Amino acid sequence: MVKGIIEKTPDLSVLSAGWIPPSLVCREGKVETTRKLIREGTLAVIGPSGVGKTTLARMAFPDAIIVDCTLRRRAQSITRYIALSMGIKARRFGDALNAIRKAEARLVVLDDFTLAFRNREMRLLLRALEKHLVVFIAHPSIRYELLEYSILEMPPYSAAELYRILEARAASGRLPVEEEALWEIARLVGWPKGPGSARLALYVLRLCLERTVSEVSASLVARLARKELFHVLNFP
Repeated sequence: MVKGIIEKTPDLSVLSAGWIPPSLVCREGKVETTRKLIREGTLAVIGPSGVGKTTLARMAFPDAIIVDCTLRRRAQSITRYIALSMGIKARRFGDALNAIRKAEARLVVLDDFTLAFRNREMRLLLRALEKHLVVFIAHPSIRYELLEYSILEMPPYSAAELYRILEARAASGRLPVEEEALWEIARLVGWPKGPGSARLALYVLRLCLERTVSEVSASLVARLARKELFHVLNFP
């Protein structure tokens, strides 16, 4: 069992997507690399789902304007959000673009840019952002659209890396979970056997914690996590 994690009330918030860890476990050097690359111009952080791209951006640029393109997919909506974040009040799309173009330079993160409608209006917005620093968070499926920018790769996590991430979260949240249970999750989800997604691994751990009133064991993970992975998430 991970030492010292059941002495106080467990804190499941450490398993949520919005929780920012003290460091980017297994990829600590990526934060400084990201800050260096953005000085060269627009940056694209590319990788599959759940590998820490958004967390990296939040850690590297805590003062950035971060636009979630899963919620705002159209250029007009994204423009409106950026404008409001800059203190700009403009009703019309064109007026907002002009104001953004003239505004003091800011750092803008377009998170999950893969899901945005990348049409003529989006191209107009990107031109308006040329004097600003821009970070695209994207899936490898649109890499070809971002080749003109600096690219930072975020590959899938191995089982060993996922174990370290799970271990750190378990310690931070004082979670009642056996070490072997963490390894069981890591082996199920870790690349190349699984998708290598930290988000998925944390989801499975949370699922197990919610399904038991006692300590999470490897046998519980084998019984519950496999069922959820294969049937709920259609994990191959």
